[in-house]
Amino acid sequence: QKTVALAGTGRLSAEVEGWIARLTPEQRSPVSLDLSVEPLIMGQVANLQVEHANSGETVHYFLNLAGTGQGPCIPAFGICFELLLPFYYIGPAAATSAGVATLGLSIPTGLPLGLTVHFEALVLRGANSKTSNAVTQTTR
Repeated sequence: QKTVALAGTGRLSAEVEGWIARLTPEQRSPVSLDLSVEPLIMGQVANLQVEHANSGETVHYFLNLAGTGQGPCIPAFGICFELLLPFYYIGPAAATSAGVATLGLSIPTGLPLGLTVHFEALVLRGANSKTSNAVTQTTR
């Protein structure tokens, strides 16, 4: 078929090259957002960090106490959360030129020891919006 890669040549047909040229950078190379969360030590600041955001992009952070699983979806943005409802918005952080966004979260004293907290991040990119992996930590 004329529209597929030219078998055995290592080249693509002009039609396939045209399709690829119309893709956004995100569509050409989809990368997932990678969330990490420092230990939740009461009275200290825990950094929430997302890698693989686009430079200057705003990363939005959320938490819940309800757990993870099949959370709510937002079809217009093509995303589904792993956090179950209810979850709460923590705040935003801008990604550096290296694609890293860090938000410091003050962990209050007086929380129950061993409280399980779940986190997830979101980047709004219209129909190509992304959620991160969910991360679970317990208070110490």
